[in-house]
Amino acid sequence: MQVMLLATVNAVSTDDHETQLHYAHFEVAQLIWDTNSAPIMVRLAWHDAGTFDKDVTEPWPKPGGATGTIRFMPEIGHGANAGLSKAIAMLQPIKDKFPKVSYADLFQMASALAIKLVGGPHIEMKYGRVDGTEADTHQGGNLPDGEPGKDGHFGGDAGTVSTRDKSAAGHLRKVFHRMGLSDQDIVALSGAHTLGRAHKDRSGLGAHMTKFTDGSATVRHDGDAGQGSTGGGSAWVANWLTFDNSYFKTVSDPNADPELLKLSTDKALFEDPAFKVHAERYRDSEEAFFADYAAAHKRLSEVPPAPRRPACPGARARTGAHCLSRAAQLGAKFEPEGGLVIDAKCAPRAPRAPRAPRAPAPGPHLAPRCTALTPRRHWHWHWQCLRPEAREPVPQARCQTRAVSVWRHAARGRLNTQQSCLV
Repeated sequence: MQVMLLATVNAVSTDDHETQLHYAHFEVAQLIWDTNSAPIMVRLAWHDAGTFDKDVTEPWPKPGGATGTIRFMPEIGHGANAGLSKAIAMLQPIKDKFPKVSYADLFQMASALAIKLVGGPHIEMKYGRVDGTEADTHQGGNLPDGEPGKDGHFGGDAGTVSTRDKSAAGHLRKVFHRMGLSDQDIVALSGAHTLGRAHKDRSGLGAHMTKFTDGSATVRHDGDAGQGSTGGGSAWVANWLTFDNSYFKTVSDPNADPELLKLSTDKALFEDPAFKVHAERYRDSEEAFFADYAAAHKRLSEVPPAPRRPACPGARARTGAHCLSRAAQLGAKFEPEGGLVIDAKCAPRAPRAPRAPRAPAPGPHLAPRCTALTPRRHWHWHWQCLRPEAREPVPQARCQTRAVSVWRHAARGRLNTQQSCLV
């Protein structure tokens, strides 16, 4: 059941960019929680950012990256992006309500929130990405294949560089090293396959349905029912709406259930010596996996930072086998230049058992009904999330509606009460 937490948002001024980010942050969190859409939101953000090529010398947005152009044809029509138009349509009403939040920010925000809401690590994101235009769409062929083609090779020559390789490990390196990511990043990001399913009608991989995706299994990390708007497909793990390190345990287990998916690129993580070091560490330590995953996800969303490109004479610098262009450092352009950061204390956390209601503390700043139903601390959390210059008197009606809905939602264990600070 969906609970409207922001019933009176349209009555409040949200002209400030940062304020709109706060409102959008909360609505995206509720959307993901109510629709079990975490997997497709992660995939949408990755496929938008995954077009980045560090060796393209033309200025932004030509190198690709998190530019929001996946919403345009022909990019959204690429085979690797099949089904992602549905995720964009789900986010469109939030974009319409908060127009100062760019599509690029909205997609990356949804992916970071998705990871957190299904039990994963908090990803320290910054916002303020500038959207590319329809003329800036990127060519296909830059994303990884799970299995080789009919010619026995992975990848192809359609992207900005060739990703064609006989081995799965070599193909993965050609895809991710092009973005400036390391072997450790490749393995950590692969661990996100603990979420979601492969659909045969989209990727051509997996089965049409398994016992883990037919709706009979409990897959949410909180034990609630639900698995998204569509059934079927093949999952990599049994609880495919839970973010943990079970992907590495399943892939490395020769006795894993045969209905769980293991692609050639999955097996390569434990076959390639350089990958195997990281894969075994993540299998044995969820804490290590979470830390490295959060860092890799952030790098993919914002592209590798400038320190990875050492100073050198002339226009280009040689690092290893790659000659890197200084002009190709932008895969995401931020305005303001340093980006905007939403207060960490306002970041939503994975839901947990509800706390028993405490006696409310009356205060003249709250309407009687609001005071009677919600602890005073919720109001203070909300107030702290607004920058001093953005604070403003809040209408009584909004206070009452917000207080009733947030407390009832939290009492059912649907959302952590701390999320109320993002209204």
